[in-house]
Amino acid sequence: MGKQRRKFETGFKQQIIQEVESGRLSVSAASRKYQISASVIDRWRRQAGQGGLDIWRSII
Repeated sequence: MGKQRRKFETGFKQQIIQEVESGRLSVSAASRKYQISASVIDRWRRQAGQGGLDIWRSII
């Protein structure tokens, strides 16, 4: 059997992206803190910038 994928709530993704965007954490620091690959965090940031996560609408 293959490795089971983890699923993350949108709110959790928002929290991480906000911490990175505000400068409180770097991507690598957030990666270590939350045990998530830096490439996943970068993907979430890119998706949020393109409106794919609906993150910015819920913040404003």
